[in-house]
Amino acid sequence: MHRGEADSASTNPIIGADEEEECPQICRVCGDKATGYHFNVMTCEGCKGFFRRAMKRNAQPRCPFRKGTCEITQKTRRQCQACRLRKCLESGMRKEMIMSDAAVEQRRALIRRKKRERIETRPLGAKGLTEEQQMMIRELTTAQMNTFDSTFVHFKNFRLPDVLSSGRQIPEPLQIQSREEAAKWRKIREDLCSMKLSLQLRGEDGSVWNYKPPADNGGKEIFSLLPHIADVSTYMFKGIINFAKVISYFRDLPIEDQISLLKGAAFELCQLRFNTVFNAETRTWECGRLSYCVEDPAGGFQQLLLEPVLKFHYMLKKLQLHKEEYVLMQAISLFSPGSCS
Repeated sequence: MHRGEADSASTNPIIGADEEEECPQICRVCGDKATGYHFNVMTCEGCKGFFRRAMKRNAQPRCPFRKGTCEITQKTRRQCQACRLRKCLESGMRKEMIMSDAAVEQRRALIRRKKRERIETRPLGAKGLTEEQQMMIRELTTAQMNTFDSTFVHFKNFRLPDVLSSGRQIPEPLQIQSREEAAKWRKIREDLCSMKLSLQLRGEDGSVWNYKPPADNGGKEIFSLLPHIADVSTYMFKGIINFAKVISYFRDLPIEDQISLLKGAAFELCQLRFNTVFNAETRTWECGRLSYCVEDPAGGFQQLLLEPVLKFHYMLKKLQLHKEEYVLMQAISLFSPGSCS
């Protein structure tokens, strides 16, 4: 049964055996070390490529020495193409076993696809990660879980704007007689404001609650959402500081370096964390019962800054990152020396 080579980038490996190890296989054309069966004959890479090129060009070279019987060796194989081609054919190399360029590319694509499938089906620890690297990833994911809650249940006592989309004012008690009544009003205020900050949440009567900054008498918008955004940022910064403190490599740094790295990377880490709760389809950040629309940050930032930030969130969300990839990006950003002065 004949064996042949289909692609210049792949060969049929020589099957190892005791006698073959003692007597290495040699090319039947030039005597060089063979790499496998190519087009039905045990040959080296050089003669394999030479035969393919000659057959594809339909070359009919002539012997420059007019003998037609030149000895083909590893040293002389480049001196006479005609006799080298004759030796290839006499050795049994077959033209019909050469694949077309389209077939070769198809075969290469199949090899690449199978390689990707093997990599994707491997567990995380089998992708060439050392034990130290796996421990680092576990440390980072644990730090993320302990310092960031995507439901924002611990985000409390924040400031809110005073106007609902319906134009109704959030009721304030004219006179508070007891602590119980004050607590009740705070709860009502918090619940109402949590609805008005969301473009997606609907009231019991089916109405949608939106927030729109009110305007003063001159028509200029009052950025009443800015204090609330400041509270959100402060809450996120505290979580980032706690995240950094959990990382052993960060704790080993001098305190001056820790402060410098945190100052330089805090904004980037905030955006990476916010991206985990960003819904690109609804254009909202879904932070538990609070849901911020794309327009909400405009209450605190200029468009010059807002546009690239939004572009960043859309592009990063398209990558469909895993939680391990998010925490690794946070660690890279935190330890990036270019982010600090």
